[in-house]
Amino acid sequence: MYGAHGGIPSLNFTDQIWWQESNGVAQDPYKLLPPVFTDLPREVMDALESDDELEIAQGGAATTAYARLQFENLAPSERRNIEAALKRYCELDSLAMVMIYEAWREWSIRSP
Repeated sequence: MYGAHGGIPSLNFTDQIWWQESNGVAQDPYKLLPPVFTDLPREVMDALESDDELEIAQGGAATTAYARLQFENLAPSERRNIEAALKRYCELDSLAMVMIYEAWREWSIRSP
């Protein structure tokens, strides 16, 4: 299992469980990530994610984080926190792509 002890190691997560349910509904794994910014309320972050004006709607927070790293004078600790958050976000994106590939591969094996 990816990220679990004895499995494929993750550089950014330890024992993260991506499939979680609440009241019978699967939880959004991106909502399980720690917040990218400690100085912005959750409502602002949610607005970034749902802004139709953003080119990458689901990556709004990541896009904002990257811009802050480039253009703001941040304290070293805040810079490290944002960099770590971006690495976790990008790793989850990569994991999602691998899972899609694995599903497609499995489906093609089952197809006649």
